[in-house]
Amino acid sequence: MVVVVASVGAGALLQPFADVDARSNRDNRLAGTWRIEISPRNCQTGAPIPPFSFLVLFAQDGSLTKVVNAPAFQPGQRATGLGVSSHTSGNSYKTVSDAFILFDSPGFARGDNG
Repeated sequence: MVVVVASVGAGALLQPFADVDARSNRDNRLAGTWRIEISPRNCQTGAPIPPFSFLVLFAQDGSLTKVVNAPAFQPGQRATGLGVSSHTSGNSYKTVSDAFILFDSPGFARGDNG
């Protein structure tokens, strides 16, 4: 198991490849492009895993687009992620996104959610 914590401006995202919670520094103003830096750790050993980043474009209509730059994926292996975000309260948001693995490699099978 891997713990993933990402800081986003004044807020944070957890578990970036599943349902996540995000916080904006302004009410109802998540729209825009956010660069997110991830510094994962192995839950069992506490050892750091190579950091990575991604860009997420949050549109005003609630749609989102995500591009991941993670060393776990080979170049071109992971498709662009697509999803939705919704305002939950105050400066909090919930997001759900999905992306496909385009070809096999150790740990990732073609067609899996990445």
